[in-house]
Amino acid sequence: MNQTDILIDQLASRGARPSGHKRFAFALPLAAAAVASVVVLAFLLDTAFASVAANGWLPLLSKWVFTFTITAGALAALYALAHPGRRSSVLLLTTLAPLAAICGLAMLEFTDGIRGFPGATWQQCLLAIGTLGTLGMASAIYAARLLAPVRLRRAGFAAGLFGGGLAASAYAPFCTEPGAAYLLVFYCGPIMALAAFGWLAGPKLLRW
Repeated sequence: MNQTDILIDQLASRGARPSGHKRFAFALPLAAAAVASVVVLAFLLDTAFASVAANGWLPLLSKWVFTFTITAGALAALYALAHPGRRSSVLLLTTLAPLAAICGLAMLEFTDGIRGFPGATWQQCLLAIGTLGTLGMASAIYAARLLAPVRLRRAGFAAGLFGGGLAASAYAPFCTEPGAAYLLVFYCGPIMALAAFGWLAGPKLLRW
């Protein structure tokens, strides 16, 4: 952290904290995006929980642990960025920690050889997470603007992670493909692409 960043935090910390009304306004578009994602997928796809009948609950629950961790961590980081002085960098690093675990498990799968990879529904997965992730990211950008964060690149990155994680969470019940390698390529890929876009576009999308 350079001296300019420290000065920005000191000056911003003297301003008003988000009011209860703004906190509600922050949460509303995010909740709306979550509901819209589930409704859209339920309308377009008819394979909800098909993997449970074939493989049991463990693969789906594993996906949800991964995607919910990213979504919740990104949301916490995004909110923390509206409170200068809080350690948003720690939250973002914690949010990305599951990626390391997925990478390790995927490498083991690739070493042992993966049959049937990438599967029959990978295009559907990319389309669902990429498209709905954009919707979730847009809602996070709108919500973040209400709280006027000062670290715009970090906020954009967190918004992208939130959008991708939310879309992946909504799509997981409709996903029939198991395995860490599939998660690494077709879940982490679009999630990190959205996060990277948020990092690059954050200063333009979130400037006051």
